Amino acid sequence: MQANHRLSIRRGAWAFAMMQAAILSLLSTPAGADEPPVSWDREIEPLLQRHCYRCHRDDDAAGNVNLRQDENPRLVLRNRNKWETVLDVLRSEQMPPDDARKLSDDDRSKIITYLDSHLGHIDCDSVHLPGTPPARRLTRHEYNLAIEDLTGLPIRPANDFPPEPTSFGFVGIGGASGLTSVEVSHYRAAAETVCDALVVAAETNHALAEHFFGSDPNPAPETAHQLLNEFADRAFRRPAAPDFLAGLNQIYAISIQQGADHRTSMRNAMSAVLMSPRFFMRIESPPQGEPSDEPYQVDAYDLASRLSFFLWAAPPDQLLRESAESGDLLRGDELQRQVHRMLRHRKVADGLVRGFFAQWLQYSSLISHPVDAKRFPEMTPALNRSMRREVERVLYEIIRSDRPVTDLVDADYTFVDTALAKHYGLPAIEKKGFHRVQLPDRRRGGVVVSAALLTLQSDPGRTNVPRRGNYIAGTFLGDPPPPPPPDVPELIASKDATHTMTLRQMLEKHRADPQCAACHAKMDPIGFTLENYDAIGRWRTEDAGQTIDASSDLEQYGMIAGPEGLKDMLIARKDDLKQTLAEQLLIYALGRGPREIDPCVIADAMDAMSKNNDQFSALVMTIVQSFPFTHRSDPAF
Repeated sequence: MQANHRLSIRRGAWAFAMMQAAILSLLSTPAGADEPPVSWDREIEPLLQRHCYRCHRDDDAAGNVNLRQDENPRLVLRNRNKWETVLDVLRSEQMPPDDARKLSDDDRSKIITYLDSHLGHIDCDSVHLPGTPPARRLTRHEYNLAIEDLTGLPIRPANDFPPEPTSFGFVGIGGASGLTSVEVSHYRAAAETVCDALVVAAETNHALAEHFFGSDPNPAPETAHQLLNEFADRAFRRPAAPDFLAGLNQIYAISIQQGADHRTSMRNAMSAVLMSPRFFMRIESPPQGEPSDEPYQVDAYDLASRLSFFLWAAPPDQLLRESAESGDLLRGDELQRQVHRMLRHRKVADGLVRGFFAQWLQYSSLISHPVDAKRFPEMTPALNRSMRREVERVLYEIIRSDRPVTDLVDADYTFVDTALAKHYGLPAIEKKGFHRVQLPDRRRGGVVVSAALLTLQSDPGRTNVPRRGNYIAGTFLGDPPPPPPPDVPELIASKDATHTMTLRQMLEKHRADPQCAACHAKMDPIGFTLENYDAIGRWRTEDAGQTIDASSDLEQYGMIAGPEGLKDMLIARKDDLKQTLAEQLLIYALGRGPREIDPCVIADAMDAMSKNNDQFSALVMTIVQSFPFTHRSDPAF
């Protein structure tokens, strides 16, 4: 990390998480060093008094945004989310509104400069707190994969678990999930089901029977104990504690004493393993010796688990376990070697593709997305599956072939089967399955213009320009518009208008309402560039009998038209794309919300990608070698 490296922090949740670091920076900065160019008391607060407080004060503040309550810089930092939004609307000149007292360009610049100075910088060399990742329950997806890895049985007991809480856009965030008695009962039932399935499978599968139960139907106790030891070590992803193993041996012995046979006694002991939090939770071990609140490197076993659940959503395989057991994984070169190996493994499809990307891009919800069957009879369950499969294959290609992350928005290839090739108007695919095809133009290529995401961001019977624009601005650029105000009027008053007016004409009428114009000005121009795709992602040239106008005038980029123009704009803003992807991937990797050290990791990742042709592996490698990924702290000690 470069000395005195300072990083501009993004808006939203990420910015809010940096509050503590910013406060510390303010308190520790020597007089005269990095002083802000303007003063809050003398210049900024009076400007807010004249131009903002009339509407944004007290409990009935407009839009529930009370600026008056933040009467000093420390309160501004504490409510960083709010003030990042202020910064955003000031930059876009959405505020103050036209009917308010006019804010001069110089005064606007002063407020923006001040907020940038206070909200936007952190000294990476002064931040060395990796955070304390809370104990995390395995997600349903991870639990199923852990069971399959442990037993070799393709069963999915976690499918019956309760819905999972989501935080920061992901399931499995440690601080968001507790453990209720109902959930404990589900883990117990799953453990019983899995162990029963093992006993049944052992009746016909001799290799499985020998692996879990040994070859002797009446073995010596020491043999059974060894089998249980190996099972517990695999389940816990590290050597089981001696006292726990003693308890397992006792369960086995009591079962034998009560007349159960060997396999039944093993089954009873193994179910205790699967009921242990050491299996269904990711509990990390503190270092040996005196407790300390100083950061420490996680041990090799915990690092292996962090790595495997990050990339594969599953426990470490044998090669990774051996690397952890020897301690070699703690060496930088060995860690890099394992990461490159794991990124080329088919398990990234279960991990990064169906774990991270499915949640970030939200495409897995397409399966339940409503589509008007009368207007779009072509949208069959089979086509729905093909749409999702295309996105997964593109993501899998980016990861395994180490493609640039910009392939997310623009690529000269895609993957189609017979149904999707027909849907896209591409040459017919005669062979079954998915095939990589070169694209004749830029109408397709990249998940941004995939039928899956275009359909998902549409209404059941028509396209949805604001939703598509909002999705791209928020998901790929990290710049979502603010939420709509309450009591937003309907888009149209008459259903008959859908037959005579294009969606663009309806939206222009809708935006005539001042309370709608500001937000739509940010969403609609992006959404209009995708109007050549109908509500199920097919290419079209007309809407309501009129030729589609897919052009837009975007601030800073001028006129752009169609998907080609949109892709050009997104590539021009590829730094925003890379930063957004890095922020989201870091949250997913660490299983927690942002911390003050994280922007420094993001900065390193941005540098690494820039030096390596924007390859996905450069981003992953930076994260797994970062201080918060390899270290933790326990301030409770």
